[in-house]
Amino acid sequence: MSKLQRLVLGLIALILALFLGTQLDRTPFGWPPGAPAAGLPSLDGGSRPEGIPAGVQEATQVRVVDGDTSRVLLDGQEETVRYIGIDTPERGEPGYQAATQAHQALLAVRGQGSLFLLADQSHRDPYGRLLRYVYTAGGVFVNREMIRQGWALPVEFPPDLKHASDFRRAAREAAEARRGFWSGDAEPDGVPPWGLTQEAAPLRAEPHGEAPQVASLEAGVPLLIDRRDEGGRWVEVRTPERLVGWILLEHLFVNVPPGDIPVEARTRMLRDRP
Repeated sequence: MSKLQRLVLGLIALILALFLGTQLDRTPFGWPPGAPAAGLPSLDGGSRPEGIPAGVQEATQVRVVDGDTSRVLLDGQEETVRYIGIDTPERGEPGYQAATQAHQALLAVRGQGSLFLLADQSHRDPYGRLLRYVYTAGGVFVNREMIRQGWALPVEFPPDLKHASDFRRAAREAAEARRGFWSGDAEPDGVPPWGLTQEAAPLRAEPHGEAPQVASLEAGVPLLIDRRDEGGRWVEVRTPERLVGWILLEHLFVNVPPGDIPVEARTRMLRDRP
């Protein structure tokens, strides 16, 4: 082989090596917010612990941000993960610290250092956070467990609705068992006002019986309560599917005394994503 031929072959080998290295370094996490989650790399059946569904990605816990958000290390990159389908109090609201501590305790006791992340239909939310169902190494489904323990409410953002019915059922069970915030008492910073419909009832656009009906709610719907009217008979609520309207208190089980519900709105009822 001539010197020129060896030089040409060497250049071809170098180009191939550079091309393959570029492909291996590519990840799906540079996709724009809102991109679909199809095609994400996942663990095969022999790599994931028992009780964890197929299609998960393994990540390392970094820290808990609040009751429904955490930071993880995934493929060498630190990411914020927003848990699909659940909502906990924001900073400055009653129950923020309690929900955050409950989340920390859940991961500390059962997480064993790793988390397993599973997408639904969406990849990221409008804030750039990964949207995931989250499992501990012990097989605990964290999203559902936060609701089941009474520290989170279900909230639904299509198209990520795979576990919506299950989450509503877990919230009803938590309310009926008076767990977590449903007990009406939580340290160190109190409870957010929540309600559960006790019977079928209309949701109205304004706090009076002649107002247009927004929806008809069945019994057992968990509700975030924002405020009450001055007369103390009506409360403005948000449903899991994010309908907002007024409902008579007499139709609800409420976890706090009606007088503790504020009259002024907290103004986060209609946010695109909590």
